[in-house]
Amino acid sequence: MIGALAALGSYASAVATIPGTGWWRYLAAAAGAVAAASAVIAALPRDTHALPGQAPVVPAPRPRVAVRYTPGDATWAKWLTDLLERTNRNPVVEQWDQSAAGSQEVALTVVIVSAAAALWPGTSVTDRRCLYLRVEECPAPEDTADSTVLDLAPLAAEIAVEHVLNGIDSEVSPSEEPIAHTEAVPYPGLDSAVSNVPPRSALFIDRADVLARVVTVFLGPQQVGTLRSCAVVGVGGVGKTQLALEYAHRFASHYDVIWWIRAESPVSLLDDLTHLARRLGVPRDDDSGVVLGALWETLRVRRRWLLVFDNALDSAAVASHLPPLTNGDVLVTSYVRSWHGGTVTEVVPLEVFQEEHAVEFLRRRSHDRVTASATAAHVARALGRLPLVLEHAAAYAEETGSTLAQFERVLHQQPVSPPVLSQETWYQPVMTATWRMSLQQACEEEPRSRELVLLFAFFASDRIPRALFPDHVQVLSSPLRDHLATELGVNALLRPLLSFSLVRADDDGTLGVSRQIQDFLRSTLQADEHRWYADAASLLLESAFPADPVASPNWPACAALLPHVLSAVQHGGRNGTTEPLALGRLLYRTGTYLHHRGDYPRARDLLEQALAIWETAPDDHRPELARTLASLGRVQYHLAALDEARRTTERAVRLSRELYGEDDPRIVPQLLHLSRIQREQWQLAEAEETAAKALELCTTAHGENHAARADCLMVLGDVHWRGDALDAAQDCYLTALTLRERLHDSRPGELATGHKHLAIIALERDVPEEAASHLAQARTLLTSVYEEDHPDVADVDNHLGDALRRLGRTDEARVALEHALKVRSRLGDHPDGVGTLIGLGRLDRDTDELTRSAEHLEEARRMASAAMGPNHPYVANAERELAETLFAQGHADQAIAVQTEAVRRYEEAYGHDHTQSRRARSRLEEIRRSTSGGNTPES
Repeated sequence: MIGALAALGSYASAVATIPGTGWWRYLAAAAGAVAAASAVIAALPRDTHALPGQAPVVPAPRPRVAVRYTPGDATWAKWLTDLLERTNRNPVVEQWDQSAAGSQEVALTVVIVSAAAALWPGTSVTDRRCLYLRVEECPAPEDTADSTVLDLAPLAAEIAVEHVLNGIDSEVSPSEEPIAHTEAVPYPGLDSAVSNVPPRSALFIDRADVLARVVTVFLGPQQVGTLRSCAVVGVGGVGKTQLALEYAHRFASHYDVIWWIRAESPVSLLDDLTHLARRLGVPRDDDSGVVLGALWETLRVRRRWLLVFDNALDSAAVASHLPPLTNGDVLVTSYVRSWHGGTVTEVVPLEVFQEEHAVEFLRRRSHDRVTASATAAHVARALGRLPLVLEHAAAYAEETGSTLAQFERVLHQQPVSPPVLSQETWYQPVMTATWRMSLQQACEEEPRSRELVLLFAFFASDRIPRALFPDHVQVLSSPLRDHLATELGVNALLRPLLSFSLVRADDDGTLGVSRQIQDFLRSTLQADEHRWYADAASLLLESAFPADPVASPNWPACAALLPHVLSAVQHGGRNGTTEPLALGRLLYRTGTYLHHRGDYPRARDLLEQALAIWETAPDDHRPELARTLASLGRVQYHLAALDEARRTTERAVRLSRELYGEDDPRIVPQLLHLSRIQREQWQLAEAEETAAKALELCTTAHGENHAARADCLMVLGDVHWRGDALDAAQDCYLTALTLRERLHDSRPGELATGHKHLAIIALERDVPEEAASHLAQARTLLTSVYEEDHPDVADVDNHLGDALRRLGRTDEARVALEHALKVRSRLGDHPDGVGTLIGLGRLDRDTDELTRSAEHLEEARRMASAAMGPNHPYVANAERELAETLFAQGHADQAIAVQTEAVRRYEEAYGHDHTQSRRARSRLEEIRRSTSGGNTPES
């Protein structure tokens, strides 16, 4: 007996040392040891030391309970096994595709039944007593007639625990040992999940084949070592979103986080991920990069999660927001059928309903059981069997009290419109006819509803704020203004639109209209009507858009309105406008907001449209013209279009002087920007003269302690730095920073600029510790107002990478530089990207990765030439570093040739005596000396 107990104790100790959570898989072997030890004990003589009158007590062995499951139900199996073990039951685990243990060894088999189990035709269990646990809505197995089936799908955690234990104890006598009451294990039902998933449709018609393919990707028997991702693709209205909803609800037990993401735009995508971060307790931060990084770390420690990217239009946008994790699944819905670049691992097409499913859906949605099946099938075929069209047809029949047979007669009376949608067009005629009928019927109930839904056609399709109408309706003309002046009035117009499914009310209180319906609605308008509704949308948005889009507290409001502005601009320009001034103001504010958020291409597009309006406006709007020219010039500068930027900015300066006079301080911002452009064009004398003039005007008008004077000092300092006057540059930067720190209304970005430029001077003097300190302060200031991927943050990271490299902190340097390159690469061939590529080339050389160094530097050389011209000093910067790498590779002749070109470019740009020219010549002579045995050729 002692030997048997010792062996059992040794085995239990060994099992306890198994790392992680894998220990429970070995309970079958442990249970075998228990049975063997029990047999030994039972064979021993009875205890002869029992008390007088009492029989010796030998504890009965606990009956074994097998837990049988498919790999897709592993989370349920783990929950159940842990529950049985902690309550002194005796579990043994059996995967579905493993042979069952002998019937003599197991008293009861608990079979976990799910929709996933239907995909696993494993070994049947016919020679045992079975208890079936159905963990989600699905048919029970065929062989359950003589067995008990317990439904856990609708139960909360505490009730489910009690239900399971009572069910097992009714089949197998419970152990007489006391139950170990411990903290409840995580219950894998939906009630424990962090979820924002919208309600599933009660009318969902099972798309079993497609759903099975999705289940196979996520829950099938594949190895889990990478992120699992699947895209369900198909035409608009085919039911992709409903299928994703069904999967999220039906298989919710497999996840403890399920989050729905509106992926049609980067704005909504990031907004929904930010809401998930808040739900999981991630600290708030204005920097979206920081928030996402913290969110990924939070998801990393969760059991398993599902992210649904609904209506994704851009694979790159989805790819850039995928978590770098392997413990979750990503489900994408999209009408884009081609997903390249590895964003998803499986693409599953979704087609229209089969005819019998289409008929079933029509009957259920319209509540029509009278119309003959053949007639319903004819309606389904006429509507192309497309679920969205069937939904509107059935809604029409239900709201009008019609049968499907009556609907069929009305349908054939409708004219067929030409295709109007932007996607596949085969189903458009029937869709158009159905929507025309629904709109006609809604307008019979409330004629003014037509005006409201046509106004919606010029907004984005999601998150149309209800309050936009009563809060800003004063800008509209009567009678629509009178009907939208109150929430009650808005709701009265909405009611028939909601009834006929032309508009939807979302759970967050906003409104939405499908893009297909918006396309249809705009197609019904004549040119003058189109212009009126587009202008009404612009007037509402201009009234709501913050007047100061530069102030970061206004950015959430700007971001919420941005998709609607872009939609109104996109769809409103076809027939001109009768409200050019309101549209011009809206375009200017939105373009300025995008400029300060670092979205330069879209900012340029909107500001160019604003400029076209102000150029034809009356003379009393010339200040708006000057202001728009100045903003456009700044955006062109950031896009490295220096010639365009200079022409635009010089025009802004001339116009401002005409408006305000030669010495008016309102000209100062344009002069400073002109100086920046002149500096980048290496016209340093002109740049210094322009900056000095701006400083003189500012000081005369405002005195020594005005914020604008700090701006002038920073720009003048930049000119001194480029001219190699480092002491003068540092004096300008220090004075500007001190002044800004003294002024309480200085913006974080302005303070960060001072620290960044002081760091640049420290790097020029090879004092990397001081540079790193300034750059760390600059980064902290910037990320307090900007997201992680803002260009200004990337600029700081570029310099920070150089400082860290010089300090020998190469891993940190690479992180900073690669982040800068990721942000800057969005701009294409741009001088900012040149600087980062050069930094990476240096870092690669320092870490003996010479081949990669040469690749980075060759690309920097090419990009500098493309962006700035073949003789620009930025080309020489890349060539100087490339020569060093070539020399380190042993290619001395190539290094000399490249360095010679760098010297020539420096001397042409800076002059013979500039520091950069002298350094380049000195290094060229060193390389030549090293290859000529110590002989120094004449320069």
